[in-house]
Amino acid sequence: FSLPFTVATALSRGHATLADFEDVNATDIVALIPNIEVVRDELLGENYPEKWPARVTLRGRDGTERSALVEYPRGDSRNPLNQGELEEKFRTLTTDLLSPDQQDHVVLASSRIEDYPVRAFWPFR
Repeated sequence: FSLPFTVATALSRGHATLADFEDVNATDIVALIPNIEVVRDELLGENYPEKWPARVTLRGRDGTERSALVEYPRGDSRNPLNQGELEEKFRTLTTDLLSPDQQDHVVLASSRIEDYPVRAFWPFR
C-alpha cells in the first residue's frame, strides 16, 4: 500500500478500509496526496522489531502543528482492538463472503467460544 494514499484516505474519510483501496483514482483522496510528505525517522526505528512506532504531524495552513506518536500499531497485542472494533473489522472483511445472519452467528459464537464446539463456527455448508 502507498503510505501517502493511506494517509490521504484516513484524512478524507476518517478511516482506511480495504474497500477504500478499490478506487485508486478517488478524487477526494488523490487531491490530498501532494500535501503529504513521508519522512523516515531513524530514531523511531531504534527499538524495532520490539516496537513498531509511527508519528504523524499535521501542519495547518497557519503553520501550527499537531503531532501524535504510536509505539504499537492498532491491533498489536500491546495496543489491542476492543470487542466492538474487532466485530466491525470482522464484518467489514467478510461482507462479500458471509451473509449478515452468518456474520451474526460467528460473532455470537466467538463471544462465547468456551461454550461452542469448533464445528459451531461453520454451520454454512
